Amino acid sequence: MSDPNRRSAAQKAATARRKDEDAARVESKERYCRARAEHFTHTKACAESGLKRGTVESWRVKDPDFVAATDDAIEEYVDSVEQVLADVAKGIRTDVKSVQIKAFLAFLNANRKSKYTYLSKHEVTGAGGKDLVLTVKLPEGFGT
Repeated sequence: MSDPNRRSAAQKAATARRKDEDAARVESKERYCRARAEHFTHTKACAESGLKRGTVESWRVKDPDFVAATDDAIEEYVDSVEQVLADVAKGIRTDVKSVQIKAFLAFLNANRKSKYTYLSKHEVTGAGGKDLVLTVKLPEGFGT
C-alpha cells in the first residue's frame, strides 16, 4: 500500500511550476501598475509592461485586489497632474505653458469630476435675438 502523504516527483514539479507561474503573474501585475502610475493610459501601460490588453482586462474581471491596485495607480497619476497645477499656482513651476494648463484642467475635469467639473450656462434665443417660443403638445389624456 502506498503512502498517501508521499508525492510523486511529477506532482512536486507541477506544484513548483504553479508557484513560479503565480510569482511571475504577481510580478507582471506589479509591473503593469507601475507603468499605469507613470503613463496613465491602459495601452501605454500594457506596452511598457509587455502585457496584452486582454490579459490585463481578464485580471480586472477576476481579481478585486488587482482592480484596487490599478485604481490606486490611476489616482497616483491624477495626483501628479494635480500637483503640477498646484506648483504652477504657487510659482514653484514656471515652465508650464498656458495651453498645458488648459490640457491639465481638461484632464482633471475628466478624471476628478467631483473636484474639477465646470458648469456652463447657455442661453438660447429665437431668430434675430427675439424670444424663443416653444410649443409643447401633450398626449391625449396626459395627467388625468
